[in-house]
Amino acid sequence: MTRCARIWAAGTCLAGLLAIATVRAAEPIVLDPAQQRLLNVTTATAQAAATVRIDGLLGEVTLPIASSTALAAPWAGRVVRVLADEGDQVVRGQVMAWVESPDLAAARAAWRTARVERDLAASRAERDAALLAEGIIPAARAEASAAELAARDAALQGLAATLGALTQAERDAARYPLRAPLDAVVVERRAAAGEPLGAFEVAFMLLADEGLRLDLQVPAALAALAEKGTTVRVAGLPQGHEARVSGRGARVDPDTQTVTVRATLAPGSGLLPGQRISAALALPAPQGAVVVPRASLVRGSDASVVYRVEAGGDANRFVALPVTLHGESADGAVVSAAGLRAGDAVVVSGTSALRALDR
Repeated sequence: MTRCARIWAAGTCLAGLLAIATVRAAEPIVLDPAQQRLLNVTTATAQAAATVRIDGLLGEVTLPIASSTALAAPWAGRVVRVLADEGDQVVRGQVMAWVESPDLAAARAAWRTARVERDLAASRAERDAALLAEGIIPAARAEASAAELAARDAALQGLAATLGALTQAERDAARYPLRAPLDAVVVERRAAAGEPLGAFEVAFMLLADEGLRLDLQVPAALAALAEKGTTVRVAGLPQGHEARVSGRGARVDPDTQTVTVRATLAPGSGLLPGQRISAALALPAPQGAVVVPRASLVRGSDASVVYRVEAGGDANRFVALPVTLHGESADGAVVSAAGLRAGDAVVVSGTSALRALDR
């Protein structure tokens, strides 16, 4: 048969099939093996779905609340020396910066004065108590001495609480060190030599080696399925560096209609706070859902359709089943449909011809 004859025969066959479909549009499409080969109809087997993999979720690496620490300046002053930088590993008690503070010098002087006044008040109170016991002074005088001692002692304790460990001056009464409160990595340095540093202003951000946090933006319809412990795979990270869902936000972003889902990433990932990432979330699949090749989906404006194959003797029946699409990835699409179960054969190629016959 010549090439033209083959094309004419194929066209005639397809026209005949279209005519048949016009007669029984609401019925399954029946094709014999020759017709299936002509239309290049191939099939695959639907597999039971355990999870729904959602690819391409945008997220950001952030500092975890539990293992991150802000090192702030207890006294306003000027940074005179910085001894730690971003990325440095520091140990508890290590000096990270020196700050010069006139306010601290004044507070130390006031503490020393208060200590002297308290000691004098203690001596007077002890002397007056002895004199009262001998009947030399009235009780009112001894009571006044004891009250003064109590007041001086309270003032000294208040100054000591304000100064904390800084009651004792270093070489310079106006200078104090900023020390690491724990073994950690410096993830952010905000202090610079010569620059002012306000009281309670953060000079360093530290992270204990307990991993990082991921903030993922998940569509609101799927966020409720992201239960604690759900696996999160970050694009570019090798196997073994998966994160686990640790919680989710309680509000929907009005602009993106997404919910923030938090995940914990173990140490050693190589990611850094502030880094933007793309991730995939493995959610529990609905009961009865199956995985089919993405090519088997016939997408329409209203719904997607999958053609299920019913094997016959001399011909196969192809039934169009509207499906609910739960999610898709490079591995396939997770769908649910009445009458579609794991183990059923579905059409992978030739779906366009079947769709044309089904109209």
